[in-house]
Amino acid sequence: MNEVVDGIWVGDIVDVREESTNHFETIITVCQDSVEDNISAEQEYHFFCMADGPLSADAYGGSYEYEMFEEAVNAVLAAEQPVLVHCHMGQSRSVAVVTAAVAVMESMNWYDAFEQVRRYRPQAHPDGMLVENAQRYIEEYN
Repeated sequence: MNEVVDGIWVGDIVDVREESTNHFETIITVCQDSVEDNISAEQEYHFFCMADGPLSADAYGGSYEYEMFEEAVNAVLAAEQPVLVHCHMGQSRSVAVVTAAVAVMESMNWYDAFEQVRRYRPQAHPDGMLVENAQRYIEEYN
């Protein structure tokens, strides 16, 4: 898990299943695997069954539509902090969602916000469809 800005963390599914997450007020899942059974009743939990794009949606289910992406970023921005956003590997969906949130919070463009996230999450490599969704979100909300 990596804190990319004050109170907003990015991680992967192993972090949520095997590490203590008790210090997070909110946990947001942006992949096809819910981890609700690993979340304490005192924590707020949001599950967005998100795919990287059409190929992963066909193979594993989930949505790559902008509306779900928008809801996920809105959940990050509205969350009680500290908040952990995770996807399966912690490099595509969670990174794109957090990058969009950071861009709006800090009045940044996509590139500068992504560099901020990648500084703390070097494995960051969001799928092209997610980059497009993040850029759209930033344009609409910044």
